[in-house]
Amino acid sequence: MSTPSEKIASHLAEAVATLELLTREFELEKEALEAEKDEEIEALKRQLEAERAKLRATRLAFQACAGASNDSEDGRHMMIAAIDLNITWSDTPNYWRWTAVPESRHAVAELLQVCWLNITGRLDASKLTPPNVTYAAYLVYKFTIESLWLDLPPGEAYAGPVGAENSVSKIYLIPEEKQQAGSERADQYATRRADGWMEVKLGEFVVNGGQEGADGGEVEMGFREVSGCWKQGLIVRGMEVRPRDDK
Repeated sequence: MSTPSEKIASHLAEAVATLELLTREFELEKEALEAEKDEEIEALKRQLEAERAKLRATRLAFQACAGASNDSEDGRHMMIAAIDLNITWSDTPNYWRWTAVPESRHAVAELLQVCWLNITGRLDASKLTPPNVTYAAYLVYKFTIESLWLDLPPGEAYAGPVGAENSVSKIYLIPEEKQQAGSERADQYATRRADGWMEVKLGEFVVNGGQEGADGGEVEMGFREVSGCWKQGLIVRGMEVRPRDDK
């Protein structure tokens, strides 16, 4: 017959064994859940990559249909189509989508939602004629009815030779008369073009114009607004370069 001490020891051993079994079962369940989570993550990654591949194919199809994207008739006015711009996150379907509009023979980029709005473009300055002229670069765009947080704060813009320390200006994507009272002033405001689109000047540069000129090399222009506000409802047609005095 077991003594009380032996019974207590037996119960303790049984409790320890049960605890070890429960601990092992918990660990196995945790490992199974982590494995399922990893599989879900991998599945989402594959889905995202498939969407990106589809998006790249769509962009290539747009390019094939439209031909060369740089639209220039006489070298004075050159439009860098949105599809040839470097738009941060434009290959992520949750943030941007590529679509067509009747006014443009090129694909346009529609902003769905993003907090980091950054758009840059480059152009071979030797294609611009005539030389020794001050050129201006403009962002060409429209708003959708769902536009949000595109009226403030002002963004930063620049244009000039690649690699140079080009001056940065503050710009609004809205006309000056629509600026909110008390908000920060800017160097440039948007205007409406004759074709119905909006434009805002990003900066100026001189081709073969001396020390500060582009000297026939590449020029770069850009716009960014990275305050952290989630923006939406912007349709980017492209960036146009033309002599400063041309309208």
